Order: sequence, then structure tokens, then C-alpha cells
Amino acid sequence: MAAAMTRNPFARIAQRIGATVERRLANAVATWQGGDPFGVLFERRALGVLGDAVGGHVVSCGLQLLHAPGICQGAILEIDGVAWRVTEPVQPDESGWATLSLGEVIHD
Repeated sequence: MAAAMTRNPFARIAQRIGATVERRLANAVATWQGGDPFGVLFERRALGVLGDAVGGHVVSCGLQLLHAPGICQGAILEIDGVAWRVTEPVQPDESGWATLSLGEVIHD
């Protein structure tokens, strides 16, 4: 019986919570390497007091990493049809969620 039990008895609960958060709070749709679309929590925050005019902005997105296996710094994630580059190392939490720092992909 012990072999059938998971090492983390709360893993199933964490997965259910993650799926619920994604369903109810996602404000954008992403795709990873041409796969199926999934919901993300997309955020663009102004850095400076006067917003983008002076300080620029910080772009991030929260997602369940099960949708983007292997995503890492430098990878491209498409969100609402726009390509974004992951600008910092990916640090997932215990539940498999991560907040990715993103930068615009500049095309020549």
C-alpha cells in the first residue's frame, strides 16, 4: 500500500488548486512550442512614477509549468499572439507554479 501512495500527500490538492486558479484568474492565453493554449496570469507594471514615459515597465506571467515543460531563461513564450522572451531563471514553487519575468522579442 505504501508504494501506491505519493511522496507528497498534498500533491493532488496542489494540482487541483492550480487548475482552479488558472481557470478563474487567467487573463491571457499562452502557447508553448506550438502546443495547446493555456491560461496565464499576465501582468505589465509601470516602473517609474510617470509610467512607461520615464521608467519603462516590468512584464511577467504566472503559469503552471506542466503546460510549458522545459521552459527556461531565454525561451520564447507566446502570449495573446505576442512573442515574449523569458529574461530570468525559472524558479517554480512547491505546487509547480512559476512567475516568469518577460522581455519583448525584437525582430530585425
